Amino acid sequence: MIKVTGFENQKIAILGLGRTGISSALALKSGNVQVFAWDDNVGSRLQAEAHGVPIFDLTALEWDQVSALILSPGIAASHPYAVKAHQAGVPIICDIELLACTLKESNFIGITGTNGKSTTTWLISHLLKASSHQVEVGGNIGKAALDLQALGPNETYVLELSSYQLERVSTPFLKTAVLLNITPDHLDRHGDMVGYVKAKEQIFKLQRGPQNVVIGIDDEECLNLYHKLLQEKTHMVVPISVKTQVQKGVYVLDGVLIDDREGKAERILNLKTFHALPGSHNWQNIAAAYATVCFEEVSKEQFVKGLQTFQNLPHRLQEVAVIDGVHFINDSKATNSDAAAKALACYDENIFWILGGRVKDNGLDGLEQYFPRIQQAFLIGEAESQFAKLLDGKVSYLRCHDLSKAVQEAYCKAISCKKRPAYVLLSPACASWDQFKDFEHRGEVFKDLVSRLPRKLNVS
Repeated sequence: MIKVTGFENQKIAILGLGRTGISSALALKSGNVQVFAWDDNVGSRLQAEAHGVPIFDLTALEWDQVSALILSPGIAASHPYAVKAHQAGVPIICDIELLACTLKESNFIGITGTNGKSTTTWLISHLLKASSHQVEVGGNIGKAALDLQALGPNETYVLELSSYQLERVSTPFLKTAVLLNITPDHLDRHGDMVGYVKAKEQIFKLQRGPQNVVIGIDDEECLNLYHKLLQEKTHMVVPISVKTQVQKGVYVLDGVLIDDREGKAERILNLKTFHALPGSHNWQNIAAAYATVCFEEVSKEQFVKGLQTFQNLPHRLQEVAVIDGVHFINDSKATNSDAAAKALACYDENIFWILGGRVKDNGLDGLEQYFPRIQQAFLIGEAESQFAKLLDGKVSYLRCHDLSKAVQEAYCKAISCKKRPAYVLLSPACASWDQFKDFEHRGEVFKDLVSRLPRKLNVS
């Protein structure tokens, strides 16, 4: 745990006592801060109290005496206590702000984007560690930021940063900022695409030092931000693409990773031979990671060697089993249509697709081009009726209600299909909160259900 400094003897309120809330409370206490912590859920309060977090009903708090409110990323600024804090002029921040204020001499790399940020964060940290760099990885992935080990100068934090976190940090602290892509997501939180893009763009305003930028330019929103950064002439910008050649950048052409940062178009690696991260969306992640670690003086040889030992995170196109030529793929992290599209694009045909959950604003937008690849769809959760209407007459589907039945039905259909290979793909295109705690829980349930299917499994 990192002891927060710079807030000694101040009063700080915390709203939301999940992973980051508890971590923040304990880190602040260790830094001699008076903490007032609350969660609307009694179970969360009891759990936090058992960890030594001081519980205080914020209804009785004198907001004009408070230095800051730490708001859990999942809680909107419209919460009554957040409104009171705002009205009293109290800064609303998150644990990333505390980390940035405390360890000002460390090296920080921040990664954001609608899709792929977890994989890219994990890959960058792996490549740096494989090249003998001292690294801690966390933020919106893995450990809460303040549960990481304290690092010194020239040692590196690699942080996944969500739009929720970015809008609650004001201290410039990043050496390198990575923006992968922007497609519609979290619009209920940010109001519209303008608000969402603004939250993502905040990552560039949080930079200090050399202000290195790695930015994908394969979507319109990011391309616009790329041109804006070039006009400002304040950042060292490396564009990346998996759709086109890009001068002075890093791109993938016919599966080959090419480095043109110095105008030499140097071939680095044929990514088609690297099976741990399949598909063009993962090639974008690899290109971003390559450009980022080059800023950290990782050689091309070190990059290739590190990539060959990389294992992807769970729930991201994770092959969990093979039964008689049927591959069971856990892509529970695909919580929107854009992420599901990237999964469907990885398999040419013979897909038995499990989808559904809590629908996001974009529904199944953009997936029609992949429908011919799908043998049958298996619908679950709150989205079942809506998705049935969208698929009617386009894709054969079965309403399964829950994941258990969907796995059983997909297994039976896939095994009886003569074509091989076949793929039972959990790529829900939905949030998980209607039936599961989170996407990890959904993925673990899928893996457990697959493990209990009949016939001997060849587990990967």
